[in-house]
Amino acid sequence: MSDKKKSLVYSLSRETAEHLAKEAEEHLSITHDFLKDTLAKQKEDGFKISLLCDYFSSNYKLKVELARIFQVYEDPDETDDGAEAPEEKDLFISQDNMVILETILLARYYLAKDLQEYSNLSFRLH
Repeated sequence: MSDKKKSLVYSLSRETAEHLAKEAEEHLSITHDFLKDTLAKQKEDGFKISLLCDYFSSNYKLKVELARIFQVYEDPDETDDGAEAPEEKDLFISQDNMVILETILLARYYLAKDLQEYSNLSFRLH
C-alpha cells in the first residue's frame, strides 16, 4: 500500500470569498472602535479586551488568508494568446487552506457569540 495521501481540492465561490473579505474588513473597523472605547474606560475589563483582541486577530487572519487565495488568481492576467483571462466563478483551494479558513471562521463565530453574551456587543451592521 502507498503511504501517500491524496490531496483534496475544495471550491469556494468567488462571490462568497469576496463577501467574507468585505465582512472581515468591516468587522476589523468595528472591533477597532470597540477596543478604543473599552480601553478608554476607567474600569478595565480584561476578559472583554481579550475577546476583542482575539476577534480582531481572527478577522485580520481571515483577510490575509483570502488575499493569498485571491493572489493566485490575479497573477495570470492574460492567456497565452494575449486575450484577457476570464474571471473564475469558483476558487479552488487546497485541503490545508480550507482547514485554515474553516478554523478562522469557527473561531470568529464563537468569539462573536461570546462577545454578544458577555458584553452585549454585536457586529451586525444596521
